[in-house]
Amino acid sequence: MENLYLLMRNQFKKAIEKIKSGEQTIHLMPVYGFNFQLGRLNLLLGSPGAGKSLMTMHVMLKAVKEHKKILLLSSEMSIYQYTIRILKHELGIKGDDALVIKQLASPLCQDILDKLQNQLDEYVDYRNVFKENLEELLSDTDLPNKFDLICLDYIQNTPWKSSTDEYSRLTMICGAIKAFTLTGLDKTGVICSQVSKSQFNEKGKINSDTILQPKGSNAILESSDYVVQLLRDPETGFVLVSNTKNKDCKVDASKLYKINQDLRFSEVAQ
Repeated sequence: MENLYLLMRNQFKKAIEKIKSGEQTIHLMPVYGFNFQLGRLNLLLGSPGAGKSLMTMHVMLKAVKEHKKILLLSSEMSIYQYTIRILKHELGIKGDDALVIKQLASPLCQDILDKLQNQLDEYVDYRNVFKENLEELLSDTDLPNKFDLICLDYIQNTPWKSSTDEYSRLTMICGAIKAFTLTGLDKTGVICSQVSKSQFNEKGKINSDTILQPKGSNAILESSDYVVQLLRDPETGFVLVSNTKNKDCKVDASKLYKINQDLRFSEVAQ
C-alpha cells in the first residue's frame, strides 16, 4: 500500500519533469499543410467523394515514413483497394488499375516496390471491421504497446456488438479510440466520418463557411481535438480543405485542392 502511495505521488513529479524537458509539448504531423495532432483524436469530415479516405491514406503513409505502427480499421475498402491506391501514389501512376498492374511488371519499379512492401508489412496492420470483435480489440490493454496510430475509415458503418442504437454505437467507438490516445504522448487516433446530408442543398452543395456535423452522434465532434473537413464542389471537382477545430493550437489556413490521378493533392489558387 505504501509503495502504491509513493507511485501515485510520483505521477505528477514525472509529469513535471517531462514538461520541464520539453517532452510534454504538442507533437504535430503535417500532411498537405494540415497539422494533425499526435497523441490526440483527429477527425476527418467530408462530403461524398471529397477525399476523406484518401486523406486518411496520406496520414497513414506519413506515419509509416516516421516508423509508427498503425492499426488500419476499415469498413470502406478492402486491403486490395487500399494497396492499389498506395501503389498509384507511391509509384506516381496516373491511370487505372490495369496500368498499375502493368507498371508492377517493370524492372524499374522493383526496388521501390520491394521497399514499399516491406514498410507496409512492418508498420501497417489492416483489419476489416466486419470480421473483428472491435470491443475486444480496442479494450486490449496491450494495444498501446502494439500500435502508435489507429485509423478508422469510416465510423458510421463500423459495428459495436453491445450498442443498442446508432447514437450509442458511434459514441462508444469514438470513446474507445479516444481512450487509446490517452495512453501515451504520441498515441494517435484518426476517424473518418460521414456528415449530415441535411446540411447540403439539392445540388449537393454547401456554403464554404459551414462547419460540418458528423452523422449520427455529436460526441464524434466533441471528443475530437483536431478536425479537418473536406468539401468537394460537384461542378469543378475541387476540394476545399479546412481546419475547423484545433485544440490548443492556431487553426490551420484553408486550402483548395485538385485531386490528381496519382492521388496526390495539388493546391489551386483561390
